Amino acid sequence: MMKLANGTRPRARLHFFALAMFACLECTLQSHAQTVPPGAPGAGSDLGEIVVTAEKRLSTVQSAAISITAISEKDLEARGVPDLIDVAAATPGVSLRYTSPGITEFEMRGLSSSAGSSSTVGFYLGETPLTAPAAAQWGKVVIDPNLYDVQRIEILRGPQGTLYGSGSMGGTIKIVPNAPDTTAFDAGADVQGSGTGGGGANGRASAMLNVPINDQIAMRLVATQVYQSGWIDRIVVADFPPPISPTERGNVLAEPGSPVRDVNIFRQTSARLSMLFKPTDSLSITPSLLYQEGRSGGLSAFDSNPGTQAFYQPFNVAEPMTDITRIASIDVNYDLTTFGVVFNVSHWDRDVSLTGDQSEVTGDLLAPGQTVYPPAGFGPANDTERDFMQQSSAELRLVSRGASRFQWVGGVFFSKFDTEWDALGQIPTAAPVFGTTNELTIYEPQKVIQRAAFGEATYAFLDTLKLSLGARYFSYTDILTTTQSGFFSTTGTDAVASVRGVQGADGFNPKGTLSYEPTADLTVYGTIAKGFRPGGADLPVPTSGPSPSGPLCEQELQALGLTAAPTSYSADSVVSYELGEKLRWLDRRITLNGSVYHINWTNVQQTVVLGCGYPFTGNEGRATVDGQELEGLFVLGAGWDASASVAHTVAQLAENVPSTGGYKGEELQNTPHWTASTALNYSQTVGNGLVLTARASAAYVGNRIDVTYGTNKLPPYTIANARLKVAGAHWSGALFVDNLANVRASINDINSLAANLPTYNRISTNQPRTIGLEVHYNLK
Repeated sequence: MMKLANGTRPRARLHFFALAMFACLECTLQSHAQTVPPGAPGAGSDLGEIVVTAEKRLSTVQSAAISITAISEKDLEARGVPDLIDVAAATPGVSLRYTSPGITEFEMRGLSSSAGSSSTVGFYLGETPLTAPAAAQWGKVVIDPNLYDVQRIEILRGPQGTLYGSGSMGGTIKIVPNAPDTTAFDAGADVQGSGTGGGGANGRASAMLNVPINDQIAMRLVATQVYQSGWIDRIVVADFPPPISPTERGNVLAEPGSPVRDVNIFRQTSARLSMLFKPTDSLSITPSLLYQEGRSGGLSAFDSNPGTQAFYQPFNVAEPMTDITRIASIDVNYDLTTFGVVFNVSHWDRDVSLTGDQSEVTGDLLAPGQTVYPPAGFGPANDTERDFMQQSSAELRLVSRGASRFQWVGGVFFSKFDTEWDALGQIPTAAPVFGTTNELTIYEPQKVIQRAAFGEATYAFLDTLKLSLGARYFSYTDILTTTQSGFFSTTGTDAVASVRGVQGADGFNPKGTLSYEPTADLTVYGTIAKGFRPGGADLPVPTSGPSPSGPLCEQELQALGLTAAPTSYSADSVVSYELGEKLRWLDRRITLNGSVYHINWTNVQQTVVLGCGYPFTGNEGRATVDGQELEGLFVLGAGWDASASVAHTVAQLAENVPSTGGYKGEELQNTPHWTASTALNYSQTVGNGLVLTARASAAYVGNRIDVTYGTNKLPPYTIANARLKVAGAHWSGALFVDNLANVRASINDINSLAANLPTYNRISTNQPRTIGLEVHYNLK
């Protein structure tokens, strides 16, 4: 890992870079202003406004004194974006860890979610908060809902602890579906067919039906079916070679293998039903239901050694994944003369099951240097992980109305989150040696109860100067029970050991923002905000049994001054200092939004790597994050427009932490130094009311640190897409090419469900070049 020589210099260089970047872009825009003649096509065109609810009351992207990116339904259709990961890739300051379709962990501004039991990024579907699983080996992943018939997506960067609570200290993602419409019947459909290089045919079909029953009642139904072909092969090697050394895998290409082709086929079915009851002009009640089911035959991941688009294994052990989500919610909005009442109550559950082949892992741990076949070794082996979670939540808030100088929002929140993490590791041939086939069985139910009261008030001292102050009082209780057995457990046998722990805390999350708006096209703001994330319990780390480094994990723990891995870790928190601007220029043909921030992160939850392959979460003292973000939209004229964004982030520990092995200047995990995106669009009327649109886009992700058996540095990658569309009044047809250069990106390393090995990593990757056609229809 990179260690900085001087802890103060990077911050100074970054702030200088930010100022230079703003100045350089201003010069570019001034030059461009001189090249667009008055009256040219597109001159004077307004890039438009997107209404958002980021501050839990209506505002626009440009008027909200907050770092926010909003993507409208029209923009989603223009991009041809079906998944949230495509949106995240084009948003500055957002990074992700990806395991398979529907299994994505989002991170913002260098605040990694890989450790701990809570995400650093909040996630909302409408008014419903969706909490990530607490103990899943595959990360703090949220559902990946289909984006067809979505009104907008809001991505809020920076701590949102005042209005959105715990788990939002890096930011918040909100997906806002279209609501039922009582004024008119409407229907729509979107059908897509494509082919993937190295894979096969793909299909996606979506439909929407809006039915007004009368002036006061309407129904909206949305359904989607997805089939994505696989491109990863699972190759069973008949005579699996032993490791060449403790850190080098045997040559799996030298032995004959039987391939199981395209195992990462993915199928998804989703349906969303919502009703609108509007008994009066001031009262609306909107109940909704969502069902989503995803199934895959394997992960979208390959082995780093030998590095082909395949996973190699000694036995034919499949790795299926199932992900089922159900959501029920009711939104109530009641408008009074001076304030409005907003109430949401929701309940959801999610059941995820994932199986991983552990034959090579156990062969290396239990019979190092030998074949995994009996009698010299063990096999086959698999681990199955199941995460079942459910949450009930309610929020009641009051929101001021009118245009007075004093605006406010306040409310109360309650949630009860129950999650159960089950892990079952079996080695059928282990009984003669260990007296049981039970490698390790863990049953871990956890309950988290949260209560909060929050408020935020804004006062305009002048028409151009506003001060916002907010605070959230929170309390939480975390009850965790861990039960384990097996020869890799603390008992070393089938005897069951159980430990119960209770944690809890309360406190305040304050926030203050001062904004200056000298004109309707310029806003400058400064924000100080705090966010926090609850603590939790660690998974058990075995200290008995053989491993390549001696008694399992004992030596590694002793090297850190520990006799055993910690059983829990504390809450962490951040304080963020941000300066930002929002500018519309040249008759609103240019929108330029930027921010510079510094974050102090205390009691950082990070993954601690042990040489035995079992990690744990530890608190690594203090860290700092310095970054800049810039995004712009440009109407170039003559039918051309463009967008661009760039973010630079430096996240590092601020002190040495001997108990976790962390050192001052160490890079934080899963944080790319650079992310950038750009898109160029051309639109022209071609006759008979038809509009031709062409779009080219690219997204770049820089180097970042990931952790499995050891600390790994992942290379940068760029994904480019192209799209050509013809649209009429109610329909459109598009030809598209995704991953134009057929790049095979290393998105992140995947943690084993058992133990990580030093000989190779499983690396998640993106879909190869995909070429297809899409047809879209809307009645209205």
